[in-house]
Amino acid sequence: MLGLVLAAVIGVSAGLRAIRPAEPVLELAGLWTGKVQRGPFVRDLRASGTLEPVRLWWIATEVEGRVREVPLRPGAPVEPDTVLVVLENPRLEREARDAELELATLEAELELLRVQLANRKLDLEAAVASARSKLREEELRGEVNQELTKNGLVPEIELRVSKVKLEEYAKLLSIEEARLASCDGSAAAELAAKRARVDQAQALEELKHAEVASLAVRAGLEGVLESLAVEVGQRVTAGASLARVSDPTELKAVLRVPQSLAPDVQLGQSVSVDTRNGLVSGTVARISPAVEAGSVEVDVVLPGQLPRGARPRLSVEGTVLLERIEDALSVPRPAAAEVGAQLGLFKLVDSRSAAVRTQVQLGRLSVTSAEVVGGLVEGDEVVLGDMQAWSERPRLRLR
Repeated sequence: MLGLVLAAVIGVSAGLRAIRPAEPVLELAGLWTGKVQRGPFVRDLRASGTLEPVRLWWIATEVEGRVREVPLRPGAPVEPDTVLVVLENPRLEREARDAELELATLEAELELLRVQLANRKLDLEAAVASARSKLREEELRGEVNQELTKNGLVPEIELRVSKVKLEEYAKLLSIEEARLASCDGSAAAELAAKRARVDQAQALEELKHAEVASLAVRAGLEGVLESLAVEVGQRVTAGASLARVSDPTELKAVLRVPQSLAPDVQLGQSVSVDTRNGLVSGTVARISPAVEAGSVEVDVVLPGQLPRGARPRLSVEGTVLLERIEDALSVPRPAAAEVGAQLGLFKLVDSRSAAVRTQVQLGRLSVTSAEVVGGLVEGDEVVLGDMQAWSERPRLRLR
């Protein structure tokens, strides 16, 4: 009996080992499949980003003050002379008035100095004329005394006194003429010194008036007011940023490319930007050297006409054309595909009635397709969707 029982157990065990599990049956219509093709392979990558203005102007105040008025709100169109913020600073206004009065005082002093110098020159000219007249008078007197002395009518001493006076008057005339000659030079020096003080006061007056004028903070650029950082009553310091103005007519796309894909991006590569309202072509113009939050910023210039509705900060999708391979074996990009990965894909066989698990070696990737390096040949059809639930099954039945 024991031998019979043992033989029965062994037989049942052998029978169970010989039974294979039934192959799972899947609906072919519910599977995402694709065929392996040979031909041009375009390698690209897709990245999200935003439209940003090419020209962005931060508006800062040149002086300190308290915000008295904010006439506009963000979104308003502005011109270069549009006032964005009005500040008040009584100290600056008082200094401007003082500088204006100081300039007026110095200008009056300059005009008075011109008159005084002109009068001084006239006095010197009168002194020269008087000295010349006395010299001439003494010359005539000397000639008369000389004739009279010859005739014995005037003593010899009178003739000698006349000669001494003649020499004195000649020296006096020379001195007065020298003073007159140096008058213009000294007058010019005095006027230059006074004029320098006037110029200095005028520069200070212009500076103070410019500071007062800068209390009305202007846009300085034609565009749109993007943001305001102040409210009425707030006190701001010199150099503080008050607003931001951008030019909405000239925009660029700023894409955030994943750090792992950034080395493939090069300057000058073509980019197709989807603005959600149309496609526009662009070119990579700048690649940021820094990595932020695992991505690299890439600037794309958009020389063409932008679609209607394009505006700053609008979310966009960009597809960067990395390279074009004229002859390659490729398949639509499977789920969970990675560069150079080896995947187990189900290949359709037996006139699409079954699928067998096949090891496939992938190469380079694009947004919609993947390069096939090994495991498949042209014309093979594989399941591209997620088949993780059947990863342990070597074969599936399809209907």
